[in-house]
Amino acid sequence: TSRKFHPVSVLCSMLRRLVLLAFFLGSTLAAVKTDNDRFCTCELENRIYTNILKLNPDRRECMAGVPPAGVSETQRALDCHFIQEEEWTNCKEWRCEEKQPCLSGESAVILTKAGKPWKVVSISELTVGSRVAVGFDEHGEVLDSAVVDITHREFNKRFAFVSVDTTGGRNVLLTPDHRIFVRDSQSGSEYDISASTLLDLFESSNIDTLSLITESGHSDKIQQVKTETRNTINSPLTESGFLLVGAPELVGTPPHQFLGLKTSCYATMKHNAAAFMYFVWRGLTGSFADPSTPVDQEITPTATEITLVNMSKWIPGIH
Repeated sequence: TSRKFHPVSVLCSMLRRLVLLAFFLGSTLAAVKTDNDRFCTCELENRIYTNILKLNPDRRECMAGVPPAGVSETQRALDCHFIQEEEWTNCKEWRCEEKQPCLSGESAVILTKAGKPWKVVSISELTVGSRVAVGFDEHGEVLDSAVVDITHREFNKRFAFVSVDTTGGRNVLLTPDHRIFVRDSQSGSEYDISASTLLDLFESSNIDTLSLITESGHSDKIQQVKTETRNTINSPLTESGFLLVGAPELVGTPPHQFLGLKTSCYATMKHNAAAFMYFVWRGLTGSFADPSTPVDQEITPTATEITLVNMSKWIPGIH
């Protein structure tokens, strides 16, 4: 039998998508903000320092940068003092590149299989279609989500990260503008902030009431926040927008020993705004998953979903 044409249904569908599009465009304009985080290079007479971290509003982390091969820590400290003492005018050449909002590819995540924790791998091993743990419920059952895109990935190059250690032995490595979830014991609220903001709060001793959120949803006090360099950056995007991340040393250990922290897959703008816009894109195409799909079924993103995620790369904040 031929399918009947229903003008009212078509009109309602078009109206719904126009409303979603209006919300999307409005949220995009409202959420865009100026962000000056950069990876910078200072060229002296005979030495070049790369990946110097430039944080908002105009703070630079020379010691977090990568020195030339063979330079001692003492020489590095002297060079950095010389570079910084005249507000960077001592650099023969000073240039900056756009920052890459990512996680360290060396950090650990839990792969799941059939709805159960399977094995602990590095973030750099993830591919589109992988299912990863994003948390555990009150009964200890894993909550997982499919990786729908790897929005950025680079190897064999040194990058500056903000490294966060907790009193519970957890660690996470993030580029300065990547976002992580915190819990405020004073207000009882939970929200996401950038790694560079967390670093500033720690160094100004304004972090006493803040803790990070663990794999089981509990609080873990912040012990240290510092900058360091690592060899890879990687930015997986999960369907839920969340990711449970652990220290690089956990790769290859049993999943039940995993100590992780709840991070966002987004950067530049607040997690909820970025996630809202991503799901509006999905709503505009009617590409939401069938609610009857079993939780433990392996999900491969559709071509439409992958296309939309790629389109989202042009939207500030969805990285």
